[in-house]
Amino acid sequence: MKHLTWALYIGALLCVFVNRVSLALPQEVKVAKAGETSLRAVLNGKKVQITFRTVSLSMSDRGFPFALKDYNGVSIVQEISIFVDGKRVWVPRSAYADLFNATVAELRFDKGVFELLIGGAGGTDTYSVHV
Repeated sequence: MKHLTWALYIGALLCVFVNRVSLALPQEVKVAKAGETSLRAVLNGKKVQITFRTVSLSMSDRGFPFALKDYNGVSIVQEISIFVDGKRVWVPRSAYADLFNATVAELRFDKGVFELLIGGAGGTDTYSVHV
């Protein structure tokens, strides 16, 4: 009986350790071309939720960015909202105003700082943004 108790105790500790380590690993998600995409993680004991709101536009749509006239259609990031432990973090529009065809977002904790990486476009227009 003592061996079973110790085995359960050690198993529980391993589960907690593995859970903490896995929650500290970078979380990654593919960003939808239109609609909402959510990215959630627990990093350094803090619950982080990031939501991307995107819209897909064709060249004939009102509001299509003139700077992207070489594209027939693009996906535009309209909003990024960030919550840490339920409290909203202000994200300036300038952080995402020019993002188009965002494909992937990654959230990680590095050297005491939360870091959001966004990658997008492709070919010669490939970009990476750190927020």
